[in-house]
Amino acid sequence: MKALAIALKDTKKLLKSPKFYFSLFLASMAIIGLKVLFSAPFLPIPPTYWAQFIFTFSLPCLGLAILISNSDILTSEYSEGTILILFSQPVSNSSIIFGKFLAMLFCSAVFAGLDILLIKFLHSYIWEATGFVSEAQVLVSFFLVALLFQLPIIGLTLLFSSTFKRSATVTIIVILVYEALAILYASQLVWNIPYNMPAGMVGIAMLIQIFILLLGSILGYDIVRMAPALSIKEPEVIKYLPINVNSQRLLYFLISPNSEIKLTEVIISLSCLLAIAAVSLILSLLVIRKKRSEYLD
Repeated sequence: MKALAIALKDTKKLLKSPKFYFSLFLASMAIIGLKVLFSAPFLPIPPTYWAQFIFTFSLPCLGLAILISNSDILTSEYSEGTILILFSQPVSNSSIIFGKFLAMLFCSAVFAGLDILLIKFLHSYIWEATGFVSEAQVLVSFFLVALLFQLPIIGLTLLFSSTFKRSATVTIIVILVYEALAILYASQLVWNIPYNMPAGMVGIAMLIQIFILLLGSILGYDIVRMAPALSIKEPEVIKYLPINVNSQRLLYFLISPNSEIKLTEVIISLSCLLAIAAVSLILSLLVIRKKRSEYLD
């Protein structure tokens, strides 16, 4: 019950914050922007790629939204001095962490819910033109995967927010961790590009490698699906590291009538997303326990 009280307090505080409403716009920016982009007559993109672009680019926006809106969920307690009041109350450390987590999860559900509404009304053609199973399955799958995608972001944000006293520091570190995993994945994709090409093509090949390396930090799994001409294959060793790659793998499995993704891959991807979130929460609990003992002493 105390965790719910903390969650309710933080949720009310968040709903009064301009950052929350800016984050709402940020969460929907990719879906709105892609609607404008795909409406341009000079971009004849095949319908089969529309949904992939929408899902791919909306996930990072959701991650940034939850990060920006909640990066100060514990740092503000330190800066405002309310952490002393919180620590002096008969509230367990686990209630503090779980209450903050529930407040962030509420934001995540709001952002994901807004996205599926925008997809329904702005991109209704995706299930009419791409052969997906049904409108309901696409929307429900996107909502669930969006929540799962944001869970590790929530965990990392909570962990670093409990560690540092400035929200800007939290934002930078979480982005660096997120991008480092994605770039590591993309760099392994580069190693799989064939090099048996004429000498005059070496420079072009290097540009392709750099392009894939940079693009991979955002697109992740879509590179594997959309660039068969480059003979790119997922590296087995680290294919489950990036948060966005695991989320996209889950999404395509759920919305594709004849998915090429194996069930074992889906289970591992789901486990990785939950594991990152769980480890982050456990570490957050340990940090809060240490901080509390220091403040009380």
